[in-house]
Order: sequence, then structure tokens, then C-alpha cells
Amino acid sequence: MLVSENVLMNLLKICLTILVLLVIVGCAQNAATPSVSLDATPSVSVTAPSGVYLTPTPGNPPGLDTPTPPPAALTSLVNTQWKLVSMGVPGAETPVIHGIEVTMGFGADGKVAGSSGCNQYSTDYKINGNQITFGSIIMTERACENTAVMQQETEFLEALQSSTSFEQTNDHLVIKYNSGQSVMNFVNAIAIAPRIAFKNDKFNPLSRSTRRGAAVSRKT
Repeated sequence: MLVSENVLMNLLKICLTILVLLVIVGCAQNAATPSVSLDATPSVSVTAPSGVYLTPTPGNPPGLDTPTPPPAALTSLVNTQWKLVSMGVPGAETPVIHGIEVTMGFGADGKVAGSSGCNQYSTDYKINGNQITFGSIIMTERACENTAVMQQETEFLEALQSSTSFEQTNDHLVIKYNSGQSVMNFVNAIAIAPRIAFKNDKFNPLSRSTRRGAAVSRKT
């Protein structure tokens, strides 16, 4: 009888030992198994190329936004050349004399140059919004035989000195002068380089020109 009780006690101890070992092994396996969440959303980061802006798009994962172009640049007169078509009171402008070219080219250096009909001219320009002003005019001193052409040239140069604002629409440029009561109408001629060359490159503002003020005059 004593032998049976000892055997039972030993068997019970063995069973308890096995049970403890199974618990320890089970805990170790749970600790080694990674936790996976099926609801997790992958995070993707997208770097936009230079000059491209990312706009949030509904339905796209975070970071995957639709590329959009940068804002359009403001219209600039830099490196453009214009040809005068007419000038005067709106609705009653006087056309430029046939065969005479009056031009205006805007450089990137803040200079304007071109032909005033008889002579070559150059001046500074400043733009603030749609406001435009021109500085003192430097020009050659060639006298035209045609008095009508000379008169047109004088009116053009005086109009530059009293310019106030401008409007540019595609290939058309309107510059208002005389307190906004008169206009100069231009059409786009050709694209030009920042430096505007004069005819035959003979115009030297330092040696062959005089600086003109608001009232343009010339020697005869």
C-alpha cells in the first residue's frame, strides 16, 4: 500500500513538471511571433521634382498626390520688340506714315531702344504692375527731309515721356500717355536679344547723342 502511494506521488510530480514545461515553451513561441495588423496602411513618401507642386487628391494614399504645374509667370515685356501702328486719342488714332518704321525693344537691362522714324533712340524704362514710365531719351541727331516724318517722330518721343500705363494682349501692346487720354498702339515684331543693336552699330550714346528731357527738341 505504501508502495502504491509513493508511485502515485511520483507520477503527480512528473505530470506537474511536464505541465510547467509546456507553459514555458508556449510563452516563448508567442514572444517570437511578429504581430501583423491587417488594417495597417503603408506609408509612401513622394518627393516632387523641382518646379512641380503636389496637390492633395481625394482617394490617393498619403504622399501620393497629383503633380500640378507651377503658377504661370507674369507677362513680361523683357526681350520683346514692338512696332508702332498708330497713336492719338482712342478711336481717332493717326496711323504711322506709310514706309516709316517706329520701333521699341525692351532689354533685360532696363533699357528701351529702337527707331523713332528718323533717328535711333534709347532710354530707361520702369514697370510697376501695369504702370510704365520712361527716362530721359538719348538719340541721334539726324534731320529728316520729310517734315511730316519729323513731326511724327517728335510726337512719338514726347508720348514716351508722358507714358503712364500699358496693356499687353498676345501680340498687341497699348501704352497710354498724356494722362491716359491718348494711346500708342503696337504690334509684336520679333523676339530680340537683351542687347538691342542699332542700325550699322554706329550709334554711340556717349559721343554722338544728346540727352533729351520731357520736351524733345532737335537741331536743324
